[in-house]
Amino acid sequence: MQSWFIMMMAIIERDNENKEIFILQYAHGGDLSNSSGIITNIENIRIKHSASTEEGSSGSPLIKRYNHNLVIGIHFGAEKK
Repeated sequence: MQSWFIMMMAIIERDNENKEIFILQYAHGGDLSNSSGIITNIENIRIKHSASTEEGSSGSPLIKRYNHNLVIGIHFGAEKK
């Protein structure tokens, strides 16, 4: 499932597509888990990526790897397929 994030912490240029990201999530208040993927699209203030997220993970940070682990967004939804 691909998810959407709203950019809150950093300006992300289109050349960041295909860069690695990861998400730390406490789905439904459970144990901490993480998921990794790549940025697949940047559209206005939204970042689309390939990392899998669980229901209840809204508010989880989207973190760009290899850039001092910079938080670039906050999770707020997903596309169901």
